[in-house]
Amino acid sequence: MEDQLIAPALFQAMRDAGPLPVAAPATAQEYLDGRRTLLDRRLAEVAAKAAADTLEDVRIKAGELKVTQLKAVTPEAAEAAADRLYGLVHWPGLPAAPGPVRTICAKPTASLASVLFSCIASAALA
Repeated sequence: MEDQLIAPALFQAMRDAGPLPVAAPATAQEYLDGRRTLLDRRLAEVAAKAAADTLEDVRIKAGELKVTQLKAVTPEAAEAAADRLYGLVHWPGLPAAPGPVRTICAKPTASLASVLFSCIASAALA
């Protein structure tokens, strides 16, 4: 790590010569001021949308905030992989899964990690 650091004398010479050749503010205060400006701008955008009742999936009426529940969306590729993993459960020679593992493997919409772990665990327990 130390071989990647700039020597203090070279760093000071670069700083004295002008702006440093990095895409970052020179001081912490400059960084914080920039972030504060961005935060203020974004809060103003949200306030304007809230006043116009145009926030997506959000309603503010009579002092109450209501947020529409997001629906889980599973990508088609994940569904296809789940179907392939579900098919592995029914291969001849794969031991029957004990107890709740069978329930997890029987649901093709279960998370892929759960299905894969359950199938591996059931094979290891046999």
